[in-house]
Amino acid sequence: MVPTGSMLAVLAVAIVLPVVQPFTIPCVGCTCFDKDTNHVIDCSGRNLTSVPDGVRNQGDVYEINLSGNKLTHMHYSDFLGTTAVKVDLSDNQIRNIDDGTFGVSSNIESLDLHKNQLNSLPEALTRLRKINTLDVRDNPDNSDIPINLTNAIMKEMGDTIQKFQFGHRNLDHWPPTISHFQDLQDLTLDQSSDQLKVIPPMAFHSFQSTLLVLTIKNTNLVAVPLGVSTLRRIDEFHFDNNVKVGNEGIVAQAFVRNHTTLRTLSLINDNLSSFPRALAYIPTLRNLDMSNNGLEFISDESILNLGITNLTMHFCNLDRIPGALFHLKHLTRLDMADNKLVTVENNDIQNIPEVTNLTLARNPIKFISNTAFGNHTSLDSVDISYTKLTTIPVAFNTTHVDNINLVGSHIDCMCEYVWVSTIVNNFEGCCANIEERIEDYVRKYVPLCPEYIERYGLGRTAEADLHAHIQSLDKSGC
Repeated sequence: MVPTGSMLAVLAVAIVLPVVQPFTIPCVGCTCFDKDTNHVIDCSGRNLTSVPDGVRNQGDVYEINLSGNKLTHMHYSDFLGTTAVKVDLSDNQIRNIDDGTFGVSSNIESLDLHKNQLNSLPEALTRLRKINTLDVRDNPDNSDIPINLTNAIMKEMGDTIQKFQFGHRNLDHWPPTISHFQDLQDLTLDQSSDQLKVIPPMAFHSFQSTLLVLTIKNTNLVAVPLGVSTLRRIDEFHFDNNVKVGNEGIVAQAFVRNHTTLRTLSLINDNLSSFPRALAYIPTLRNLDMSNNGLEFISDESILNLGITNLTMHFCNLDRIPGALFHLKHLTRLDMADNKLVTVENNDIQNIPEVTNLTLARNPIKFISNTAFGNHTSLDSVDISYTKLTTIPVAFNTTHVDNINLVGSHIDCMCEYVWVSTIVNNFEGCCANIEERIEDYVRKYVPLCPEYIERYGLGRTAEADLHAHIQSLDKSGC
């Protein structure tokens, strides 16, 4: 039998829908489902004080989520018979974990214990022969003394741990036992006390050849750790919400290497007022996020010769698109959402010739100069949603932009948009003066405008298309 069009449509939907289906195991008190062929038992946020019986003896289970409950004691054989690879016990009140809680031959590779009441690492961790990911942040929660990263237990896990997250608001020194993790690839320090101002230069020595991702956030550090320069394979460095750093704390010595590999750097909310000169020592840098810094000035020298392709600057109090950005010859994505831009001036974007994706959303923009983009041939997508614009900027008339996002901007739709229909392919957003999507107005109404007819003639189906559109039940979506 030859498939009909409707049969093919049903088949196509069946193919693209995500695989999230219930699976047939006893699951009393929890929710069980398949996600991307993996069996998941979700018992999160149910005020549980003990592990439900339905969690035990479940074969072929990939993930067990018990987060956000009131568990205080993990008992022997709570996970007996399960094959879970990923277990989430975060945001509970766990003080004790019995030695046999996870069994002798556990399959657990990822264990989340953050935000509990653990005073020290439990002995049960040494039974997890396959564990490679461990999160012990905020332990014990609301306590004055951070968790003890016990030497013997850290050493026992040293051969398998590849991702480790730790930190506490009263952490006052760098834990030397982290040096046991000699295959570490992803490390996060989240929170520290006023006493920990500088991380020792040799802190990363044991995994300087393996670490790929480093995250240091919400600390009281006063400078980027000098040890970053020793990381031979580092690809991402997220140094965020370290408000005591300031401009002086982004020290060049932390980034000087003969063969740097760093491609992604975020310096979000680090109390910076300018682009760090240290960026000049990272020739491999491609992605930079400077959001939530009160940037007063961006000098030519600070970004000269940088190879950045993706630049994000949210909430930086910028009232102009910085002229210095024209030095970024390889920049393809510029995101300046949530600033204080009121106008986009002559050639502001033309001077950044390789930009394909521009985001200026949630700025109080009232005016975009007709020459703001110049003859920009690379520009493909522009997000000017939630601005104070009232018309589609004529500046797009000289571009080849494919998509413009005007959602939340009060755009008046009118016959003057004859030029738009031949320039822009896709619009997002609604007309302010008529209950229509901007894209539908441009496609259905403008072809009947006098200026359009004078220039291009009356299309054979233009009137019928508009009539059919008006009669359709889903005409607007606005």
